[in-house]
Amino acid sequence: MVAISCDPLHSLRAWGDQEGFGLTLLSDFWPHGQVAEAYGAFDDEAGHAGRGSVLIDAGGAIAWSTLSPPGRTRSLTEHVDAVRALAAARVEEP
Repeated sequence: MVAISCDPLHSLRAWGDQEGFGLTLLSDFWPHGQVAEAYGAFDDEAGHAGRGSVLIDAGGAIAWSTLSPPGRTRSLTEHVDAVRALAAARVEEP
């Protein structure tokens, strides 16, 4: 699991260290928001990325995604359900 932010690398690293995150934090600072744009999470009007989550399957395809409106958190239950569904689909593959 990785987290991607449009914040500069040094700010992102300091924030991650302060909060004690144990996952990889990646910066999408320059070109500003290029990764967020590719995943449909960049708000051109506001000039920044929204809060979204993307689940990518073993083949590299997007299996599930969600984007929350400003000020609204993403549902942990929806994330867990999406991961479980992807894992179940892998088990069913021949």
